[in-house]
This record gives sequence, C-alpha cells and structure tokens, in this order.
Amino acid sequence: GLLSGLVDDLPWPERLTRAAALSAATVASPAAGEFDRPLYEELLGRVRVSEAAPAG
Repeated sequence: GLLSGLVDDLPWPERLTRAAALSAATVASPAAGEFDRPLYEELLGRVRVSEAAPAG
C-alpha cells in the first residue's frame, strides 16, 4: 500500500493505486491482517487514480 510505495520511492498515483488495491484485497480475505494476493495483483492492473478537479 502506501508504505511499500514510499519505500520504493514511487510517485503518489502509484502509491494510491497500491493502497486501493491492497485495501480491496484485504476486505476480500477471510482473516484479519491477511489479503488475497492474486486479487491484489489483478486489481493493480485495474485501479485507476486521477487528479480531481478543484471544487468550486
């Protein structure tokens, strides 16, 4: 997630992509503190992060 992106010195969009994919894969796991690795890897290719337009 965010920590692995920080350690790997990735730009923010990639960090957020990892975080979103990991969050979803963790929710899909039956046990707390675990995640579904195949789902995580699949989601990495599907999650899209984009900059939001300013409010107003």
